Amino acid sequence: MIFLYLLAILMTQYIYYDLPINQIIYIAENHGIRIFNTYTENTRLLGYYSKKHRRIIMYNMPQYTYQYTDTNEETLKHELVHAIQHCKGNYTDYVLVTDDNKIKDCILNKKIDKQFIDFYSPKKLRVFEYEAYCLENQVSYKFLGEQIEKYCK
Repeated sequence: MIFLYLLAILMTQYIYYDLPINQIIYIAENHGIRIFNTYTENTRLLGYYSKKHRRIIMYNMPQYTYQYTDTNEETLKHELVHAIQHCKGNYTDYVLVTDDNKIKDCILNKKIDKQFIDFYSPKKLRVFEYEAYCLENQVSYKFLGEQIEKYCK
């Protein structure tokens, strides 16, 4: 009986982490956004979106789906927001995915660390970082998939 209980927990975690991530990666890659994983001990970055190559680099993300963590998922969502911003800007610049009221709400209600972003981000990109940090905890993969399909042709 305990074995079945543990198996049920394991399957629930596998389904929770596996399906949404695999689906969003499939949608992104079918719309020209490549997602790569690399291992390094020489970076504090968790992820990066390259406008030039239209690719997301995930640092030290686990190979097996049952090992995904909330941090990995937040990072993937964050970088997907940047990819969508780039798509929405016709691949030349970033354009906000949402309206600035969402960003203002995140800043006013301290849902993001504005000081951290201001310190590490160039001034002209800050509003896009505010949005990516804001949305990484608030949107679903379904929302991101819909935005990818809408803007990433």
